[in-house]
Amino acid sequence: MTQLAVLDVSHNQIADELPAVASLLDGLGKLLVVCLRHNPVMRTPAQKRSLLAHMTRVWDGSELLRCVDSEITLQDRVAARQAFVMRGARKGASGVEDAGRLRADAALALCCRDVDRVDGRASAQELQLSNLGLGKWIVQSEALACFEGLKVLALRRNNLTELGVLCDAAVLPSLQVLDVRENQLADITSIAQAVLSHAQLRELGVEDNRCVLASTVCDRQYEDARARLVGLLVHDRLGLPGCELRYIDDRAVEVEEVVLSWGKCSRDPEVFRFEQSVVCQLRRQVEERQIEDGMVACEASELTLCARGLRFLDCCLFSNLASLDLSNNLLTADAIRASGLHLLRRIERVDVSSNNIADPLPVAQIVRAGH
Repeated sequence: MTQLAVLDVSHNQIADELPAVASLLDGLGKLLVVCLRHNPVMRTPAQKRSLLAHMTRVWDGSELLRCVDSEITLQDRVAARQAFVMRGARKGASGVEDAGRLRADAALALCCRDVDRVDGRASAQELQLSNLGLGKWIVQSEALACFEGLKVLALRRNNLTELGVLCDAAVLPSLQVLDVRENQLADITSIAQAVLSHAQLRELGVEDNRCVLASTVCDRQYEDARARLVGLLVHDRLGLPGCELRYIDDRAVEVEEVVLSWGKCSRDPEVFRFEQSVVCQLRRQVEERQIEDGMVACEASELTLCARGLRFLDCCLFSNLASLDLSNNLLTADAIRASGLHLLRRIERVDVSSNNIADPLPVAQIVRAGH
């Protein structure tokens, strides 16, 4: 029996006390699947929750029990560990705060269980902790600090009212994806602070909070909140070299969004629009594996900047450029003349169709230069 992996005793008359059944199952160290349905001891979901709450193999052991009539979810395991701790080491603990803190600690302990640890640091790169009812305690837990290499953190539907340690740059320094949608966050400035604290953050999920209503509920209010968030980020993060934030709520952060917010600054917004268009295009080429990550503008041999609303152009950095698509913009003859486009010695193809070029002379200069 010690090697038993599957136990099916469904459709019987087992009526033992649940703690006794739990103790028996805990003693079977290799057991993975148990079928108990249609017994007096296991007729309701509440009975299953009670059984799991009395079992340690739901959350501890060399190999966890996987199924009791149905799959044991992370939520089931968190609840079981929480119940165990409250019965044992913290017997007598009561109140919502104690229960919430225990639940958060249990979730992190389970996530740490199967990952390698070096010097007390967990090597996990992804934590899926959505829909566990963890509350604010999960972002107040010091245990989060042990996940130094974490890249993805999902905390949807957890009744979060704050972001706590996520606003600390020293916590989760490698974070690239943060999803806090469908919570109770009311302060959009704290969300901006969390983004600014994580230099590698690429994707942010934030809609359906008190400060950012779901786009399906009220599109206008969502767009206003999104614009405000971009405005809080734009001068400190968006538009600066090294910025990695690319998506908010699965939608790309567009150049136009950034330019509209940047326009309140003294810097020329048209120059900024051009620079951002180049940055976005290089990123897209990296994502599509057309060029290597880390390539700078002067190394690019091909650049597509069509339909970007460009009025400004500066070709001084593109010494290696062979193909340049500038079609469907707002470029004038003066902008082409001042751009230095005619100085590019490796250029083979230039498309300036559908612009506002009234004088053909600048284009003729490019042709005369042998391009």
